[in-house]
Amino acid sequence: MKGVYSRPEFSSLGDSGSSDPFVKRFYDIDKDIRHLNYEDWKNFIEDAVSEDACASAELIEANEMLAAWETSLGIGKVASFPVSVSANITDVCNARCNFCAYLPERVSNQKLSYEQLQRADWLKFCRSFTPNGGGLGEPFAHPKILEILEQLRSTAPYLSLGSVTNGSIMRPEVTDIVAQYFSYLYVSVNAARKETYEWTMTPLKWERFIANMDRLNDSKKRYGRERPWLRAGYVVHSGNLDELPELPSLLHRFGFRDLNVNPMVPPPQYGRNHLLTEKASIFRTPHRANTIFRQLEQECARNNISITKPLPSLEKLLGAPVDKGVPTQDDSVIIASDKPIYTASGGSTELEKPVAPRKLHNSDQNLSDIVAAAKAEFARKESRKKYPPVSLPQATGLNIAKIAASYSDIESTLSSGDDVSLSYEWSIFDRQNLVPVCWAPWRALKINIFSQTQVCCNFFRKLPSFKWTNAKSFHNEENMWNHPYMQHLRATMGTPEEVPYCTLCKATDKRHLKNDDEKRSAMQTSQKTYYEIISGLSGIKPQGRFDEIESPLYRWEITSSLPDKRTVSPYSKELSYYRYAIFQHGFHNVGRVLIFARVPAIWAPFLAEVNEFVHILTPLHGQSLIVQDILQTLDFDNYKLTLFEHQSLEDNPTHPDLYDAIWLDGMIFESYNRDDILFGLPKQLKKGGKLRVIQAPGIGKLADIILSNGKDSQQHLETLRNGVQFSGKGSFFTQSGVLSMLKKYDLSLNKMMPPSGSRMTVSENTEKISEAEFIEKLEHFICGSGANPEKYLAGMDRTVSFAALAV
Repeated sequence: MKGVYSRPEFSSLGDSGSSDPFVKRFYDIDKDIRHLNYEDWKNFIEDAVSEDACASAELIEANEMLAAWETSLGIGKVASFPVSVSANITDVCNARCNFCAYLPERVSNQKLSYEQLQRADWLKFCRSFTPNGGGLGEPFAHPKILEILEQLRSTAPYLSLGSVTNGSIMRPEVTDIVAQYFSYLYVSVNAARKETYEWTMTPLKWERFIANMDRLNDSKKRYGRERPWLRAGYVVHSGNLDELPELPSLLHRFGFRDLNVNPMVPPPQYGRNHLLTEKASIFRTPHRANTIFRQLEQECARNNISITKPLPSLEKLLGAPVDKGVPTQDDSVIIASDKPIYTASGGSTELEKPVAPRKLHNSDQNLSDIVAAAKAEFARKESRKKYPPVSLPQATGLNIAKIAASYSDIESTLSSGDDVSLSYEWSIFDRQNLVPVCWAPWRALKINIFSQTQVCCNFFRKLPSFKWTNAKSFHNEENMWNHPYMQHLRATMGTPEEVPYCTLCKATDKRHLKNDDEKRSAMQTSQKTYYEIISGLSGIKPQGRFDEIESPLYRWEITSSLPDKRTVSPYSKELSYYRYAIFQHGFHNVGRVLIFARVPAIWAPFLAEVNEFVHILTPLHGQSLIVQDILQTLDFDNYKLTLFEHQSLEDNPTHPDLYDAIWLDGMIFESYNRDDILFGLPKQLKKGGKLRVIQAPGIGKLADIILSNGKDSQQHLETLRNGVQFSGKGSFFTQSGVLSMLKKYDLSLNKMMPPSGSRMTVSENTEKISEAEFIEKLEHFICGSGANPEKYLAGMDRTVSFAALAV
């Protein structure tokens, strides 16, 4: 069985005497890219699909050549298959890293099935497959990992296998398979010392990790293999920064070749209270980090360890004379807990100052002109003789663009935007003098456990859902790879219509904390484009006449049916804001919808616009008149309005039919019993129907009310004393308590839309205390025996939103 998981090196290709017709045909195609043989490769792949060609290394090479051509030519609707595939096979992880957003309460325990892999005969065209390559979860935690690897070998025997792992549960039999057949392994290390490792990656044990790495190294020697190629991942923060120079010697011992260092991005403080915060970011101590990085570079050179990408950009922050405080072992403010942080004692002498990156000058041409000129020059037949002989490229998709750009003397530089904060992606293009066009949409496919997709790890959103189909159906527009949005993403790359987030990625260091506002703006603009394309494909003709309103929606007024006939302005934002919110919450084209809200006028018309039927339930008579005025003015007729006049849903029958979804305004819980609402509403849902709760009150909101009203807020104070389990009138929610609370009402958390909410912000340096301690201080303040505890509100939930499914 030796070697069956590994494809042969392509340097050994040349078996033109093979009986496989597609192998023979492969060698008949002229490999000289100067001859513009795009159509040859396209026909080859399409015929291989239709005739169900046998798996071969030549299929992989041909597919990669086609992907390179499609990238270079900016083709939107492609015939190639992804070159690299990363798919989550499980979302279970055995680590609780303090920099990671993984949460056991969000685990679905779903797994990639054998049936899905059996259908995926298109994998024979792909070069690499990485289980859990970009998602949260440990691939070797899958109970049938060996069977999965066997299925992959059967489907695509020439596939290059790799994985991302923490290396802690590689059983001897798994290690044996990895040592024989894997091509690469990305191992999350994140520490160079025992105490830091076990603090950072709780509950993993240092000794077990070391033993597993030693066993893997011994197995590779036993089989006489240099592969799998080992790369270490290191998420750097102030808790593991000082020991970073010690890492290369440890990696050398285990046979690692590469090191990938990423700055810690503060995870959302949801569900657990021991995650690192922004105070642990290395960007807060740039001088110290800069010194450590220079030491790391020296140690990597000494131990023959390559650093795979430029270390995080710090020059932008080096103007400050001193760092903003270096955390010590007793400094607990960098994590949301009272656990100590391990740092090295003492300091290091600063080495020579690094050379700042050169300033990129403004080009007279924009990127679209550069790319257009490159394509025109390359396609001009009479210019072919200007090109020197070119061997078969490895088809990165940019090699062809590089040739076109360099031989047509096109300047391929752009302004960096801020002179010093360069994007990692841009630096790759710049160092190789390449036209800065991203190749990921043509080459990379990332699939999570819910079949949501991305083309790169840092993309702004999940893309259309992936269907595990066969090769013949793979390129249908109903599937993700040639979905109209993917076609738009590819076709606009490098043009003025490019997805804004892609432009940001190439021009700015999007991982830098100082660029958060620019990143957020690019994400919002890109989301809007995505929504416009997706909503246009739904086939739904929006009902009502919102688009006929001539003035901006926030200036629109109507005369109400209230007793005083006053004029009302129901909206405060642009039309696109409300439409996109409906889409984001998953209520676009779901069927029959029930909305229960105190102020239904805000959302009910937009739900009616894109759904079959909307039933509006409100307890406020005046609000029922306003929403009806809006619906009638805009000519909606697909709704029913019911005034909620009692305290129980049992006394307020809604509709004899069940609903596909319920939109619940969280303010309802301020006036009604939680049990009545959440026991009653699921009975109105079809099995699997969705319930979306929007901005239910959190502990921060109740505390804010108490501080504002003083002694007149005894009821709210009593609610806080009773805790989150209190389910009467005026109850509150916490993001961490949603999962257990839903089980009581026969609802399950929608894992694809985890709890979210707004948090209280007071002061950056506020001391963190527990909810119980805060309530005690609040009671002392109300009684006049303590100081105002407002400063301790920081980080507490003001509101909580979540999505649930009817069991």
